[in-house]
Formats: sequence, C-alpha cells, structure tokens
Amino acid sequence: MGLFDKFKKPSLDASEIVFTDSGQALAMLLYAVACTDESLDDDEVGAVAALIHFNGQISGVEPDIDYKYITLCVDSVGPEAAIRAAFDYLPLELHEPAFTYACMVAMADGHVSDEEAAILIEIAKMSDEFDLERAEQLIDMAGVVMSPMF
Repeated sequence: MGLFDKFKKPSLDASEIVFTDSGQALAMLLYAVACTDESLDDDEVGAVAALIHFNGQISGVEPDIDYKYITLCVDSVGPEAAIRAAFDYLPLELHEPAFTYACMVAMADGHVSDEEAAILIEIAKMSDEFDLERAEQLIDMAGVVMSPMF
C-alpha cells in the first residue's frame, strides 16, 4: 500500500451502479453526457441541474439528488458506461425526453463536440422508441433552444 492509496476514490464497476429512482438515473445520464468531451463547464453543470429540477414528469425526482454518488459512478466507470447504465434503467416512455435533455446538455456550452455528437447518436441507438432521423431532429432542435437569443 502506497503512501497516498488511502486518498484514492473508491472505484466501481458498471454492474455495481444502483439507482434509487428515475430522477437519479436521469441525473447520471445528463452528467455523463456533459463529461463526454472532458471539458465540463459551468453552463453544462447548470443545464444538468436545471433540467433535473425542471422535469416534473419523472416520478421520484427529489431536489437533493446525490451528486457525489453520480460523480463517483461517472468517474469510476467512465461516461459511456454510466450513460448505458442510466439509460437502460429508465422506462421506455422516458427515453425520448431523456435523449432530448441530453441534447440540451451537450448544447449548453454553445456547441456539440465530436465526442458529444457521437455519444448522442449512441444514446439514440439504445432505444427502440425513435429512429436516427428523429434523433437528428431532436439534436437540431436542442441547438435552436439552447442557442443565445441575442
């Protein structure tokens, strides 16, 4: 055991991620999307928090979501595995709203990086709820919604 080993964050495997409700899964999905381009900024964090608290159709969403647990999970397994675990947890009827929110988070900083675009397409492929053409429309719509008004 090295001198600094006790300061390391505990590590998780993707199979060890446990969700308490759909709100927590949605929060992890959105946070992981924000982390995909490795440049998490205040706009993306703000978008995640606002979308979680704004979303009234997800049952069980509490204002005190455990962001430390979400951060631990995403840091431990990586954004892609966290996205897969969270999206798989969400019920089918929430796939499209979750995907739309993910698009908004990706656009929160004003642009979608190549990494973010690729992960958004992968998220769309995870659901039988909508096709890639619909996914591209949602990505474009998020760009309009999240673009500056002035």
